[in-house]
Amino acid sequence: MTDAVANYLERVKQREGGSVWSAERFTVEACKGAAADDAELARMFDAIASTMEASPDSRFEQSGVPAAGHALKTRGRAMLAVLDGALELARANLDPGWFVQIVVGPLAIARDEEFLPAWQQLVAFASSLGEQFAGYPMGTGLAAMLQRGELAVLPRRLELLGQLARAAKRDAYGLFEYALTALSQSGLAESDFTDALQLAIALFDHGIYPGPTLAALHSPLHLDLATRLAKAGVDPALVISNGMRVFDSLGLLEDGGDWLVELATEMHRRGLRQLLFDDGLDIIYPLEQDLGLGIKCVELIEHMVAKDIEPAYVMRWHLGRTLGQLREPWAAAELLAFADALVESGVTPDAAVGYAGRSLVELGRDAASFRRNAAAVVALVGKLRAFGVDYNEVLFGGVAKLADAGGESQSFGELLEAMGELLGAWGRHDPTELLKTSLPAAAREAEGRPWVLAIAL
Repeated sequence: MTDAVANYLERVKQREGGSVWSAERFTVEACKGAAADDAELARMFDAIASTMEASPDSRFEQSGVPAAGHALKTRGRAMLAVLDGALELARANLDPGWFVQIVVGPLAIARDEEFLPAWQQLVAFASSLGEQFAGYPMGTGLAAMLQRGELAVLPRRLELLGQLARAAKRDAYGLFEYALTALSQSGLAESDFTDALQLAIALFDHGIYPGPTLAALHSPLHLDLATRLAKAGVDPALVISNGMRVFDSLGLLEDGGDWLVELATEMHRRGLRQLLFDDGLDIIYPLEQDLGLGIKCVELIEHMVAKDIEPAYVMRWHLGRTLGQLREPWAAAELLAFADALVESGVTPDAAVGYAGRSLVELGRDAASFRRNAAAVVALVGKLRAFGVDYNEVLFGGVAKLADAGGESQSFGELLEAMGELLGAWGRHDPTELLKTSLPAAAREAEGRPWVLAIAL
């Protein structure tokens, strides 16, 4: 046992009250592998002991020092710099354990000439965060970034990360641990990576948490679209992940993403929510793969947005649920056309697709019959709107009941015509109860006997 080791263990014994197992087991061998001589070893032990006295962080002694020693074998100068940096953190009341354990390894790839200033910059960055500093989440993100190399731009990136951390406050931990890690593994070029950090700051300026957006940046096009969306005040995360994936599958990104950006921006401008980009676009995959109707879906969405109609609900729920109950090969295209005709009239198509749609498809024996009946429904809804009546009651239940009563397309069309004439004659009376209660009840009683309902109307 050398004098340096003996003196160190005696100092540990005094601090720990007798036990030197941890120090002997974890730190002695790690430092012996890095030190060039006993004098250098003594300096390392002094830094470790001083760090443990300032901040008794067992992770530093049991994990941080061994990790650094393994990464920096025979590199005493670098090892001393690491231990001096850990002491600086400890004296600032910051636990250095996780930070040393996670960050030193990726940085150790660099030669000492690059390693030493980079480590000093990292320690200064951690110290600048004060109480906000947390070794594990922040060390995780920084380690992922350091694996890219690119140490020449480290000062600028740490400057931007400091701004992000202060803007994020408590949310900074997730920003470093998950978002920065994902961004570091994205394959973006050096300049694009730095631009992404600047984008994150701009998102904070718009009141948007940038974590999901940073994690979704995988290419220059992702970054370009995200930047354009951010300038418009739009949260880019779902648009550049789910939105870009669907548009790419349809070959709709050849315009540089202009259509997608315009759609998302217009939705934001009109106050429509981003539910569509959450999972509302998923229905487009099977419709495109099986029937080639993907672009028709996007056009319907665009028309709905232009009419200030929320497109998420019909795409997320109603369209998929109705098509799942139908087997007619023409049904999907006709349902989309039916919905588009209602939208053109300013009518939300949710109830029509979700409730009336199945009855209309089952009633029509072919696409032409469906089209006639759908046109009659659109005309009836137009009359209801002209009377200031809630047409949703008819679309939710009335149309289906009329279809069941009619039994065939001709009878159904005649019933819709009679219904329209009745509403025209209803005059100044409120037809709400007629549509909500009386009509469905009468249609139920007349199922299979359309003449009974026709006489009643």
